[in-house]
Amino acid sequence: MPPNDSGPGIWRISLGNGKPGWKIVRGEEADRIDALRVRQQVYCEELGYNWQSPEDGLDARGTLCVVRNKDEEAIASLRIVGPEARPYEIERFISVEHILPPDSRAAELNRFCILPAYRRMSSSVHVALFTFMFGLARRERFSHFILASKRSIAAIYRYLLFEEVKGYEFLHSELADSPHDIYLLELHNLVDRYKAASHPWVRLLEQGGASQW
Repeated sequence: MPPNDSGPGIWRISLGNGKPGWKIVRGEEADRIDALRVRQQVYCEELGYNWQSPEDGLDARGTLCVVRNKDEEAIASLRIVGPEARPYEIERFISVEHILPPDSRAAELNRFCILPAYRRMSSSVHVALFTFMFGLARRERFSHFILASKRSIAAIYRYLLFEEVKGYEFLHSELADSPHDIYLLELHNLVDRYKAASHPWVRLLEQGGASQW
C-alpha cells in the first residue's frame, strides 16, 4: 500500500497465514455491502434491534472496515468517524465539547461487531482490527478515540485502556434505549501506558500500529 494512502473510505482485512496473519487493503463496493451485512446480523438478527436499514448517514463520510476469513467470508466490521466527518454518532445524544480537550483531533469508534464464532479476544480478528484502528490513528494524526459502549461489552475497551467518562451516560434511542457509557482513549504516549500496564499488545503499538501499511 502506498505510504500516503489513508483517509475515509472502505478497507478490507483479509485473514491468512504467515506474519502478521492478515493483509489490509483498500476495499470495494462488495466490502461495503458485506460490512453492513455483518452489522445487520449482529445488531438485528442477534441482538434484536429493529432498523429499517443497517446503513446511516455516517457511512458515507466515515471509514468502514470489513474483516474476511480465509474463505473470504465477512466476519467482522468497524466504523471510524474522523474529526473532519463530524458530527459523531454520539453527538445525536450528548455534547462532547466538555469531554474532548480543546484542539483535539478525536475520532469516534462505532458499529464494532464480530460474528459470535470469532469473538475470542485472543483471535486474530481483534488484533487485526485494532492494528487497523491504531494504524489509521497514526496516519490521520488522531489525538483520541471516543466511543459509546453498552455495559455488557465495555470490558473490551477497558482492556485497551479506554477510560470511562463519568456523568455522560445516555439511553441510545436507536438501540432500544439501551444504556450507553462514554469511553475515551488518549493516544499520546499510549505505548508508554501499555508498557506500564504490561499489556500483551504493546509490541503492536511499537511497530506503529500497522507495520505492513
